[in-house]
Amino acid sequence: MDEQERLDRARIRAYYFGDKPNADKAMRIAGVGHLSDPVEVDPYAGLSDPVDILITMMGRMPYRSAAHEVPYPLSRADLFKRLTPGAQTRMKQHAMRQLEQGDDAVAIEILVSLVCLCGASLADCLPALMQKDVYFPGILYRNAGSAVARCLVDDIELSGGYQGAKLAALAWTGTEEAVSAFRRWRAEASENEVWRVIELKTASHAAGWEITSEGERRDLFDMACFGLNEGMDAAKENDVVKLLAESDAVCPWCSGKLMTLLDLIPGSEKLGSLALETNRLRVATCMHCGCYEDLYMDISSTGDYCWYPGNRKPDDLPPRGDGDGAVAPATRFLSDRRRDAYEAADWTLGISVSQIGGFPSWVQDARYPACPTCRGTMKFVAQVDLGEFDRLAQGMFYTFSCGSCCRTATVYQQS
Repeated sequence: MDEQERLDRARIRAYYFGDKPNADKAMRIAGVGHLSDPVEVDPYAGLSDPVDILITMMGRMPYRSAAHEVPYPLSRADLFKRLTPGAQTRMKQHAMRQLEQGDDAVAIEILVSLVCLCGASLADCLPALMQKDVYFPGILYRNAGSAVARCLVDDIELSGGYQGAKLAALAWTGTEEAVSAFRRWRAEASENEVWRVIELKTASHAAGWEITSEGERRDLFDMACFGLNEGMDAAKENDVVKLLAESDAVCPWCSGKLMTLLDLIPGSEKLGSLALETNRLRVATCMHCGCYEDLYMDISSTGDYCWYPGNRKPDDLPPRGDGDGAVAPATRFLSDRRRDAYEAADWTLGISVSQIGGFPSWVQDARYPACPTCRGTMKFVAQVDLGEFDRLAQGMFYTFSCGSCCRTATVYQQS
């Protein structure tokens, strides 16, 4: 390493830690491309406060690609989960400063992490968010309270038309004011305003509930939620969940073997807290065709399933290729710790999102399938992130059930 490179490395380190003029000079004169190896820096050296560590971890540092960062031993999600109430308040304050400075992306990322990983309320932040017209993602407004809900209702009614993000934010408040407004707006929609009904349904589904034909609120997921851990323990025999097991049944569309995506073994006290409407639930799909169309199966109380004859084959379904759907079977057991139902609501937070119960981690927009027999919205049961079971696989399968019609459904979203 020559003297010039030593000097440039020192300037990059100086810039990384805040000495901008020296680094700017180094970048202008020499650039960073000529350096033989990335400069190694430890941005967490001397830091012990988790708030300071998170701020450093989530900060936007110019020329970060010119340096090799020594990773912090804990993940961002683990740090958020360990925040005390006082530390959560400080992170909220930092997020709001970022918002004032125009860095909305970092601010929202922090706030979503606080809601999902800490269960924090953002009620004290919402006036500033509303002033800046920040209504997405709607989970920021979870448990916002009646005052915020009434303000959103007034804004929507004064605007003379629905605004998707604002409508979803109202749905996320989960208040009686929100439910009452949705009920009233749906009743006021004329026969020629089907689009209004669809908008209301889309917004409430985004928050995980709907208004029934009787005008009552119905939740579309179960608050009981358990992650899926690796390994086996004899003491947890009744907590076993079998995943991705190839079946003897054949898909009538592509002639490939159906896959038992999820097999919930009866006997677990934890599963007893879930509102499963059968004694045993086995959810099957075709790992090829199920990526292009929602698939339904008829089930029995003992867990047997068969292909629903009303499944509609898409006209543009590509042929099954070699290796399609080739994911190795797996066995997991239910976590000892009951998850907050919304912990994995954002699939980008860096935690395992495969789970039984809880709020779905929608990769794209919320999509609860309708039962083809009763036309009712099917209830979410579980989700399987294929990338957690095969490093070459990607995408999420969501599973649903209609207990009254003894039917399951799978929905796939590409990650």
